[in-house]
Amino acid sequence: MFNSGFFPTPKSIAMKMWEHLDDCGYVLEPSAGKGDLVDFIVNDREYGWRKAPRVDCIEIDPELAFTLKGKGYSVVHNDFMDFNPVRNYDGIIMNPPFDKGAEHLLRAWDMLGSGKVVCLLNSETVNNPYTKKRELLLRAIDEHGTVEDLGRCFTDAERRTSVNVSLVVLEKVADRDRFGFFDELEASGDEHADFNVEEAASGGIMKPDIIRTMTERYRKAAEAHVELLRAVNKVHFYTDSLNSQRTLNRDAITPEFRTDAECYNHFLDELNMICWDEVFRQTGVSKFVTRGVREEFDTFKEGSQRIDFTEENIMSLVQTLGMSAGNIMEKALLDVFDNLTMYDEKNKVHIEGWKTNDAWRVNRKVIVPYVIDKTYNGDPDINSWHSHHVDELQDLDRVLCNMTGRNFDGIVTIIQGLQKAFGEQGWGGTAFSEFFTMKYYKKGTLHLTFKDEKVWEDFNVAAAKGKKWLPGDR
Repeated sequence: MFNSGFFPTPKSIAMKMWEHLDDCGYVLEPSAGKGDLVDFIVNDREYGWRKAPRVDCIEIDPELAFTLKGKGYSVVHNDFMDFNPVRNYDGIIMNPPFDKGAEHLLRAWDMLGSGKVVCLLNSETVNNPYTKKRELLLRAIDEHGTVEDLGRCFTDAERRTSVNVSLVVLEKVADRDRFGFFDELEASGDEHADFNVEEAASGGIMKPDIIRTMTERYRKAAEAHVELLRAVNKVHFYTDSLNSQRTLNRDAITPEFRTDAECYNHFLDELNMICWDEVFRQTGVSKFVTRGVREEFDTFKEGSQRIDFTEENIMSLVQTLGMSAGNIMEKALLDVFDNLTMYDEKNKVHIEGWKTNDAWRVNRKVIVPYVIDKTYNGDPDINSWHSHHVDELQDLDRVLCNMTGRNFDGIVTIIQGLQKAFGEQGWGGTAFSEFFTMKYYKKGTLHLTFKDEKVWEDFNVAAAKGKKWLPGDR
């Protein structure tokens, strides 16, 4: 599991490092390993009334990245050296590979807008500046930071080494506020410069390539939000001078965040969620997956909101979905199969068990309980919150459409067929959908009969293959 540069950070050292970042709200860990530093920040610190910081991770080793994701941590990239963040981090905490310490620390210092970098280094990196990078690092330390010799603090660590270690802390105060407006006014000489909508619309936002178009719109939205925050600051500048006794409540014009950076980062989280939702919509995944598969994808999407919305990351996701398409559809089919076979005579998940239902196959006729409810005047109703299995019936239609090559949006679904029959016949009628003839009863049960024998057989064969059942096994 361990690669040559992987040395997990001892908890005592993590505590010493975090003391320098205790007031940070948005933190990056660019060499996260299996999460020792993040574990301390998230689980071992007491924040009292303060909100715990948000932590994003980067890890180049796939197995370690998988471990981080398994812990529920946000892994936003793999290679720190080509990572270009759009968020505003006010703290970077890192234990990079000792043989690349200077390179990684300089990269962190370069990408930080304002805030602190706290980094563990092989002491030789600062004691023996024989390369240009080490010279640049020493200059940065002299002008912006401190070095503390920790000695051989990894001799009793999870992975031991006798290397002398130093703790470097660099602090950057931005020359220019990203969300301010005074510098721009001074440079342009015009404090009333307007946003030209026509110019922006003709600036090539709409491109033929869908992915490029989406990432361009994402970038434009982020830039526009920076302009919004600058406008907010301008509002405060002018309104504060109107009344020396009272200032405008910031909550009146922006969400409740302490700083512009927090507001901007929150906006990016929401924007990412919107954009990744659109990627999933464009792939068409939601049209054919079942509720169980959708829940898994929703979990994935929640994690994706912290992943930067770039062409590279989008293509990676699309390729993953393409490679997983067969597994996704098999999972959807087995979900439906399990739902239809749970009410057999022996299993009796329901108080009744029906001979028409088997546990090992879907019969030509299947009975499903708790589908039909009554309206206030006694008419049949399938939309009541008392009615169960409506999602499962939609899933059944989706799976059969995918299996037979039909378009789900173009068929008469089970739900649509039932609703039509309710309106025309009331109770005790016969309904028809693309794949089924249906009977429904006042006690809420629904009887489904496959119209096409081949569709019925193919469905059972596909389920048996997915279950890896041998012929004759039950």
